[in-house]
Amino acid sequence: GDITDKWFEERTKDFAKIVNGLSESAISGTTGECKWAYDASAKTLSIYGNGKMEDYSYEKNAPWYEFKDKIDSIVIEIGVTVIGDFAFNNCTTVSKVTIPESVTRIGEKAFICCHKLDGVYITSLKAWCNIDFVIGYYAPDNKFECSSNPLVYGGNLYLNGKPVRDLVIPEDVKRLGGYSASIGDTGESEYYASPFIGCK
Repeated sequence: GDITDKWFEERTKDFAKIVNGLSESAISGTTGECKWAYDASAKTLSIYGNGKMEDYSYEKNAPWYEFKDKIDSIVIEIGVTVIGDFAFNNCTTVSKVTIPESVTRIGEKAFICCHKLDGVYITSLKAWCNIDFVIGYYAPDNKFECSSNPLVYGGNLYLNGKPVRDLVIPEDVKRLGGYSASIGDTGESEYYASPFIGCK
């Protein structure tokens, strides 16, 4: 009767509020041609799919920015080809990032201010050597921060889970990735995009 209908109507409104609340604090979505998901229990941000991530900036934060101080690990999965500009800007608690051999470019300041990053995990040295690490504008406090290479902060490179202690570059590597760019006001060309910049 009328009482049942009223109860059902109220419950429907309650359910709508819950659904709207969940969508407002979404923990997954899209980024360019890829998707992202944040696992709060594991404190892990995953980027997956095929293709390029979206570019971000100081003015346009990535959709996971609200979790930036709750991420311990960033996992880029095989299939992702480009890590976007400012992708992980200010992820101040991240300690580990995994980058697959499908990545060919890491955008400007993708890991800026990831000061707690301790390890960069890769699966192919050849692919790592061929990544284009984009140089951004000069950072007066740390000239190396203009490189998009997460090793600037991470320091420790791991190949298939093992720390790289002795480096032997594969013979079929023809170039080391990166861009040469004018740094600062002098217009001088400097090169801060080595695949091994910041390596301890």
